[in-house]
Amino acid sequence: VKDLIVLTTINIIINKSKSSDCSLDLSRRVLQLINQDVLSIVSIDSMSSNCQLNPNNNKYIDIEKHHHISNSGDWQCGYCNKLFRSSKYLDRHMLNKHKEFVINNSTASCLADYCPLFMCDLISKDNNIRSNIKSFDKVKVCDESDFIHRQSQCKAVIDSCFDSS
Repeated sequence: VKDLIVLTTINIIINKSKSSDCSLDLSRRVLQLINQDVLSIVSIDSMSSNCQLNPNNNKYIDIEKHHHISNSGDWQCGYCNKLFRSSKYLDRHMLNKHKEFVINNSTASCLADYCPLFMCDLISKDNNIRSNIKSFDKVKVCDESDFIHRQSQCKAVIDSCFDSS
């Protein structure tokens, strides 16, 4: 059963990462969680270079480096300096006008594919992630079998990212 879960997880990850539909917004949320929860415990240098959670493998790594808030408070494209009133419109601009900076090679990962493991649907979009988790008393996060499945998926991903020694 464990092998079946691992193979299913790997298959989901491979199929999703080959997809051209990768949400920049959801990838950004997962990246925030990786930076906050994973990289606060382990060094990025301890992660396998093939690890799909390694921020250096994020297909939007260059886009993220050019996504800024200007001095006026508007969102600014770091490639052409165009200003936008919201991050959403800047994202749309970058994906339409600067798509050559999205990495689409075999090692690039779509971090949005990991939203189920990081439970992105329970976390609000703003930067203060942990203070915006919905009340777990009011929301049924998952049943026991779902929890066991997510735990197995998480273990498979972690095992692929870190040396077991």
